[in-house]
Amino acid sequence: MKNLFYTAIFILVLLCTQSSCKKSDNKLQDKICENGKCFSIQKFGDNLQTRLMATSLGHAYAIYYNNTLQKWDQNGEARRTQDGNVYNLNAINTKINVASCAKSMTAIAALKALEQAGVSVDAKIKNYLPTWWTLGSNIDLISFKDLLRQRSGFRPTSKAENYAEIKRFVAAGINADSLGHYQYQNMNFCIFRLLIPALTGDFNISNNNEIPDAEADAQTQAKFMQYMTNKVWNPFGAEGSCTNPDQVLYYDFTNPGLPGLNPHNDGNECENAGGGTISITTNNLAKIMYNARYTDKLLIPAQRDLMFNSSQPLGCYNSNVNANKNWGGQFHHNGGYEINNKGLAACWYAFHNGVVVAVSTNSFGGLKAMGYKDINDLIELAFDDAWE
Repeated sequence: MKNLFYTAIFILVLLCTQSSCKKSDNKLQDKICENGKCFSIQKFGDNLQTRLMATSLGHAYAIYYNNTLQKWDQNGEARRTQDGNVYNLNAINTKINVASCAKSMTAIAALKALEQAGVSVDAKIKNYLPTWWTLGSNIDLISFKDLLRQRSGFRPTSKAENYAEIKRFVAAGINADSLGHYQYQNMNFCIFRLLIPALTGDFNISNNNEIPDAEADAQTQAKFMQYMTNKVWNPFGAEGSCTNPDQVLYYDFTNPGLPGLNPHNDGNECENAGGGTISITTNNLAKIMYNARYTDKLLIPAQRDLMFNSSQPLGCYNSNVNANKNWGGQFHHNGGYEINNKGLAACWYAFHNGVVVAVSTNSFGGLKAMGYKDINDLIELAFDDAWE
């Protein structure tokens, strides 16, 4: 009997160690209180769902806090009946193009590659461009930080996203007076498709090995995506692609019966993968940005302080401009794609109280039709209305 008693105790302790008796740091939580006010994660999610239901044909959102997926939801189709293969747009399972939100993930990868190579973010990019390129006026002044802050001085007048176009604008040079002044350009992040493989030694930039443009374009695309996979996505069980693997289509909110748009049909979307055109689940976008902002799993503290700098962040924005709101400093990036009123909108936010959200929608026009300035406006209003 005594032996049976001790055996039972041993089994109980073993079960407690392996299951529910084990204390977990990751818990579902609703209320986050500060300065006499409480924020409700549940109410935030409900607010998002209500607003998105009125503005989209297909959407998903995911909210993280305490490194845990606290609330998520979706509604509508990733592909509608007129396009066949109908299925819902799911926050957990469906990869959707997050457009320029990709720039934030590119910034994370760039900081990791710079650290790996022992190169400062203040270093000039000239030593990591192919030696057979022509460097135009003042290109030698541009730093990695200038690119990541959209202050490089590049002023492309056409689509400067693929290898050949970036090469052409580098040869054209910049006006020294424009360096350091903000100008949003996809090129500032698309060029990291080349710079990251150069930093890691995965792309040979030596003059002794000049590579034709088409071949160099394919090489840098592949090496960049491999680095993103290994260093940014895989650590969290995430997958990303630049080829629309789940075949999500984009719709006109005001004409929902029209066929959807697939911008990937031309097969060239991977050429601007550093600046956009990354398909990833809404859940994984939120998870990655939570860990970039609030843990050491992606960036060391010094890198986080640099990326989420209140005055000039890297690969994202600080929008703490209204002192009357219920929240302090926060960081975000939004993205969009639109042709003939068909398109997508995506956005992530990292709020000051530790809440991170990602939102994706595959119908364009509903936001403005319902009176929102953009998807940022919808998210911020939903957040503001979640305080009690």
